[in-house]
Amino acid sequence: MKKSLVFIFALSVLFGCTKTEPVVLTASPDKLEFGAAGGSSEFVVDANFEWTAKTDGQDWYSISPQTGTGHATVKVTVQQHIKSAVRSGSISIISRDKKISLPLIQASPAVPSEAEKVSENVGFAGGEIKIAAPSGYEFKVIVPEDMSWLTVLSSNQENIVLKVTENPGRSDRKGEISVTTTDNKPLKSISFVQYGTAPKAGELLIEEIFFQGNKIGDTKYNDATYGDQYFILTNNSDHAFYADGVLLLIGEILSGAYKTNVYFKYPPQDDFLGASDLFAIPGSGKDVLLDAGKSLVIAIAAQNFKEKLPETGCDLTKADFEIYEESNPGIPQKDTDNPDVPNMVVWRKKSMSYTILHQRGFYGYALALPPEGMTAETFLKDYKWNDKKVFTLNKAESQIDAYKVPQAWAL
Repeated sequence: MKKSLVFIFALSVLFGCTKTEPVVLTASPDKLEFGAAGGSSEFVVDANFEWTAKTDGQDWYSISPQTGTGHATVKVTVQQHIKSAVRSGSISIISRDKKISLPLIQASPAVPSEAEKVSENVGFAGGEIKIAAPSGYEFKVIVPEDMSWLTVLSSNQENIVLKVTENPGRSDRKGEISVTTTDNKPLKSISFVQYGTAPKAGELLIEEIFFQGNKIGDTKYNDATYGDQYFILTNNSDHAFYADGVLLLIGEILSGAYKTNVYFKYPPQDDFLGASDLFAIPGSGKDVLLDAGKSLVIAIAAQNFKEKLPETGCDLTKADFEIYEESNPGIPQKDTDNPDVPNMVVWRKKSMSYTILHQRGFYGYALALPPEGMTAETFLKDYKWNDKKVFTLNKAESQIDAYKVPQAWAL
């Protein structure tokens, strides 16, 4: 009987001690903080029993391992955070009837002190363009109401895809869109210039003038003497435009008699170009497309001058345009027209027969673009150079036979 009582007492002592042993559970550190870029960190669990670690169900972080016994290191991996607000989570660690929580805090991405500035140039035809996105941020693209010609097609962490409609006008159109965080902090500003359909100053240049010409002699062409003269006009920009309506000017002032001090003295031309002859490239605005770096040849006579001068003559039948003029009635010298080469539009010519460039280059030449809608008739009515020139030899005055082309039109 005594032995039985002793055995029962021993069992009660044994099981009583195991059941009442306190649960030990700690986690160190007691909080984890991450930058917006994310990454990994660790915490250490110490327990005297088996434990389990659980997330709060959010999918932007993970833990491994999730179970263990006693002492263990747990790795926490956090994804990149692109939103404007700080985000937080909580890991629960449970052992038997004890539970502790380990807070997680991830910072929002830092916003630069100054927004990145970007400039984009777009051809008049428009189209889709890609802009590098401000990576690492949840962002929005703000397009002003007056930029209805630009829309956002899509955006992601790599690119913003935009669509620009065709610019129907001759002038450039400009605007600026903003890229901000969702709480309106500026990240990027993108300035746009969409070129117009017409060239601006410095974009269409006279690359070459062959004014000396070859003295060819008698040929079947009435204008064959020095007739192989030409101009080359070149698109000096990085974008295409239409050359319709561009004026080729022949200057009024003779510049080659300075050595003798016998010349005509003209009034100052501070704000205009004095032109005696004006020829316009034909077209209704969208006919003569000139790509970047490409050229046009304007021939005085679009004939094949290699027939008489095979070594030095030019075959100008391949010219883009020719200057053809109807001679005044009663003048025997007639211009020769090549029906296969389009003619320049004559706004005004000084010659009563046909134009020949000065063989020693005594006159100046220029390009100009008149305002949209300007006609030859209006120009000749409103822009006559009503002034006098003075002949230095005898101080005699005479009327200037020329027109004033505003400097603002000059290319």
